[in-house]
Amino acid sequence: MLHLGMILLLIIAGITILGIIGLGLNTFFAGVQKGAEKVGITKAFKNLTNDLENSISKIVKNTT
Repeated sequence: MLHLGMILLLIIAGITILGIIGLGLNTFFAGVQKGAEKVGITKAFKNLTNDLENSISKIVKNTT
């Protein structure tokens, strides 16, 4: 059962990474924020996505 969980986690992470690569960092997180607003998770989710966007931007800048 643990193997299935790990496979599912890898699939979700892979889809997320491909989404970020395909859409671009800013567009991806803007879409996530827009979806959170529609669902009703606004303030906490917006802060989380902003922090993640900033962290990933720093990582990308450091690698290039």
